[in-house]
Amino acid sequence: MNTTWCSYVNSITRQVSSKVVWDKVRKIFCCYSDTQNISFLNYNGQVISDAKEIGNVIGQTLSEISSESSYPNDFIAFKKREEQKSVDFLPSYAEDYNSTFSYHELKDALRKSNPTSPGPDQIHNNMLKHLGESSLLTILLLFNRIWEERVFPLSWLKAIVVPIPKPGKDKQDPNNYRPIALTSCLSKLLERMVSARLMHVLERSKWFVPSQSGFRRRRNTIDNLLKLETAIREAFVRKKHLVSIFFDIEKAYDRTWRYGILRSV
Repeated sequence: MNTTWCSYVNSITRQVSSKVVWDKVRKIFCCYSDTQNISFLNYNGQVISDAKEIGNVIGQTLSEISSESSYPNDFIAFKKREEQKSVDFLPSYAEDYNSTFSYHELKDALRKSNPTSPGPDQIHNNMLKHLGESSLLTILLLFNRIWEERVFPLSWLKAIVVPIPKPGKDKQDPNNYRPIALTSCLSKLLERMVSARLMHVLERSKWFVPSQSGFRRRRNTIDNLLKLETAIREAFVRKKHLVSIFFDIEKAYDRTWRYGILRSV
């Protein structure tokens, strides 16, 4: 056991995801998360215990959260008018980020992929990582056809939605669950390759605000906390006032206007 543990510790590098490391530690100490089925829910004053009804209630609740009913009426009218306009992209094929993907990009994205649960096709990342070169080249050919023809496989749009209870919340309330969508690992692999290119362009062109730490390589929330601490200490030293505003948008991801983002891009 000690030899195995030492071997694993020595294999940890800066490229290894912290999530993977902690998953290993939890398994060693048998600290598994509570993934038991939902036994019952309290919904509109009724106790629901049937598995199918529980699924329907949670599905309806999640659908209502991301529906237009949460928007103000004036924005709904504006949204409907704007979405009648087509979003036309005029790609410049001379730019390097529009070129076909290389085998190196595929291998790099595959190396950084986490052992997440598979989607509806049941293809796991570990399966992809053990494929030979000829099979990976076939996948690369598929990815480049999708990239050039701009036709996304319909089967990759399907997902297995798993409701996860929010920590410290009443598990009997359907509003206290967040959805985790398990999509195709092949789709996520292609997304990772596209994301790597976009991040490279954004960083190279310095389009990020210098103070942004989220969704950037080698940055996290600690960077912003250190900046805040520095500002507080400087205010004390200079005997000045400092105002800090914390802005949190409720259910921001669920209510994001995706069409508006595409238009802005």
